[in-house]
Amino acid sequence: MNYPGLVNVENTVGASALAHFAGATANEIKAGIEDYQGVARRFDIRFKSDEKIYIDDYAHHPEELKAFITFGAGVVSREKDDRHFSAAFVFAYTGFRCRIC
Repeated sequence: MNYPGLVNVENTVGASALAHFAGATANEIKAGIEDYQGVARRFDIRFKSDEKIYIDDYAHHPEELKAFITFGAGVVSREKDDRHFSAAFVFAYTGFRCRIC
């Protein structure tokens, strides 16, 4: 699996269990995981260099934001140098959308 974040591990385990329950073989499940292309704007690595990494993430629910922040902080805490984790959030909610939440 080439996608970071605990949420992706959890989703992979859940999808694998459902695929097994539906009759998929272990080899079919493995092939599906290897072929998975991800979802646009979910932990989407757009740029990576030795000094910086830019990840686009469409987290818009409190639990998704928490998962993204936890992932970012976890990456930085494992580094041996003095990197820092920064996150910028853009909220494009309309008044209507906020009223129905």
